[in-house]
Amino acid sequence: MTSRPIARTWGSTTAGAIFTGSERWTLTLGENKVTLSLKKGNIVASILALKSVRSKAGVFWSTVWFAFSDQRVVEMDGIPNDDAYE
Repeated sequence: MTSRPIARTWGSTTAGAIFTGSERWTLTLGENKVTLSLKKGNIVASILALKSVRSKAGVFWSTVWFAFSDQRVVEMDGIPNDDAYE
């Protein structure tokens, strides 16, 4: 039996979304893909298509920018500072 890597998920919290005005969102890194789940739908791409992730800490929550190889940059807010740093 082979073991499969466990996906890792980060995202905004309910309080973070309320206080920053952001929507609820999650980013999941799987074995070969990244899924950014948003209110308007999911962005699913090869892990290689996620070119960079950048964050800027606020008082409690951070803003995070996800840059994809097709030139899309998605800005999201409301993730706890410690989670964004991770």
